[in-house]
Order: sequence, then C-alpha cells, then structure tokens
Amino acid sequence: MYDGEGKRISKTENGVTTNYYYEGGMLLYTTDEADSRTSLNITGTESNVIAGVRYDDGESVYFYGKDIKGSTSCITDANADVVVSYLYDDWGNTTINGDTTFYNQICYTGGVYDELTKLYYLNARYYNPETGVFMSQDSVRGSADDYGTWNLYAYCAGNPVCYVDPSGHNPIALAGGGLFITAAVSILGAAIIVGGVCYLDSKLDNPSKREEMIDQVIQEYEKTSKKEEASKTSKKNTKNQKKTGNNKSPKKNNKITSKISDELDMKKISNHVFSKEHMKDGIMRLGKSKEKILNKFFEIALATSKQWREGSNEIRTFIKGIRVTVRIYVSNGKMINLDGFVGYSGRVVGKLIRYTKK
Repeated sequence: MYDGEGKRISKTENGVTTNYYYEGGMLLYTTDEADSRTSLNITGTESNVIAGVRYDDGESVYFYGKDIKGSTSCITDANADVVVSYLYDDWGNTTINGDTTFYNQICYTGGVYDELTKLYYLNARYYNPETGVFMSQDSVRGSADDYGTWNLYAYCAGNPVCYVDPSGHNPIALAGGGLFITAAVSILGAAIIVGGVCYLDSKLDNPSKREEMIDQVIQEYEKTSKKEEASKTSKKNTKNQKKTGNNKSPKKNNKITSKISDELDMKKISNHVFSKEHMKDGIMRLGKSKEKILNKFFEIALATSKQWREGSNEIRTFIKGIRVTVRIYVSNGKMINLDGFVGYSGRVVGKLIRYTKK
C-alpha cells in the first residue's frame, strides 16, 4: 500500500504485515499488524540514520557507519562488534557481508531499500540499481539548455560517481566532486570507521597497533578536513563572482542565508523555471524580468519557512492575481532546490502549503 506521495506505508509478505512511518522522507519507524513498534531509526544532523532500535531483538541498539554518499557501510552493535557490512558499486548494487538476515532497510545513499521489489525509494520515486535509472519520470521537467536533464528517468544525470540524488529530483555534487573522502572518524572498539568505511583488523587486539592506526586515521581526518574547507571557500568565492544575469542569486541577509543551502544551483533553477514549457504557460507575466520573478519565488519560499518539512514542499499562492506554484526541497532545514510555474498541478508533491501575502 502506498500514500499520495508514492511512499510505501504498508506491506504484507508471507502473512506478515509491516507498516512504515516517515518523517520528512526518512523512514522513522515500523510497526506490525498489531501496531506494535518493530524498529526505530534515529537520525543525525544531516538527516541520515545514525542508529537504530530493533524491538524484535529485545530492544537492541545498533549504530550505522556511513560513506561519503551517505550509504550504510556497516552496522555495529552496542559492543562495537560489526553485525553486517555493505559494499556498493557506483550504481548501488550491493554485496552484503556478515549476518545477511539482519533487518535493515537504510542502505545505498541513505535510501529506503524494498527487499521485495529490489528497488530504492528516494523520497520522490523508486530507483532500480540494476538498470541505473528511476522507475518513473521526474516531475521536475528538463530544460532544453541542459542536456543532462533531457532523460527524465536518468539517475544523477548518468554520473553516480560524483553525485547523489536524495530528493529524487535534484542531483547534488559530492564534496570535491568525489575526488576525496570526507573523513568523519568514529572509533568503535576494534572497528574503525573512516568516511563510513569499516576497517577491521585482528591486529587491533595489539594496543600499539591499534594506537598506530588511530593516529593514521586522525591525521587523514585533519588533512581531508582542510581540503574540504578550502574547496568550500573556493566555491563560495566563485559564486560571488558569478552573480550576473539570470544566474544572479536572490538578495540575501544573514537570516535568509541561514535558510538557503550553499548547494543551491541557480543556473539549474533558472533553466527549470524559465523552460520553454513554463515560458509558453506565461511565466513572464509574473514580473518585469527573470531576476525579479526568481526573487519573488524565493521570497514566497522563505516567507513560509516555518511551515517547511524535510523533503518536498509545494507552496500554492497568487502573484498579480495569477495562480502560482513554488516547489522546494529541504534538507537539514535548508532549501537545496526550487522550481516555480504558473497554475496549480493536479498532483501535490510533498507537503502542501498555502500562502497569502499579508
């Protein structure tokens, strides 16, 4: 059974019913047919699962190791023993090591894996790792000026090495274009996780060997953190230099900036908003210039920020007496994508917000 957004909310397999409950696109917990909770996922600051509770196993707590894509690389128990680990190819095909019967649905890029269909649910639609494409078209239409958007079934514009698509609508570049690993370090007993990758070695039973490896991990963390910070600074400087023409960012103050992600791609947003289809629908009736229309869309989105939820949000409003829809995608409390068009769609994508300018 699925809800209006296409998320699976109930499944019955071999006479066993599982109900699914979500929060902002993330799988929060599951229950059985008696409505008794069977699992609970705990999310971190990046809206990614970092720990889980399994109630069918005496309320046991497990911890998730992640890689740069947000994929689950290994799961450890309360004793820091690795229960199961995962290896993925670029498209998400998975090799499982350890306890293959362990119940876990959060795998490739943090998506919800459906064991019955072998598909991943990525908030807006299902993705097939075998074929490397989505099972349905993107509701955000492509742009004639950007060939990477022409195939509405494509996953990450055909480049899963450097991009992820947690929203199902908008590929996001990995740090450094995927050229280096974010070395988030976590030491769990004999399991050392760097960038979410498990490094297990029987030699770690030797205290001196363990200390040596920990030192290496910390050095790698410090080195890659500096690279990551330098990359972010470079990107921000480049963005500031390119604030001209249709790619100009909306006017910002500190309060507004806190709601807009640095990952926002203004060129891509402009291409979507002013696509041939939208131009044909009369989008230029909404303002004197493309820049002013974009600023209006951002003003509407930011004015409703208190109503945002994680994932997709659809804002319905009026501009100059004309019906207008503004769609945004929110991750970790910040807007990472925006689209807008004239009229109301027949299908609501995400949370519906109605806005009237005071």
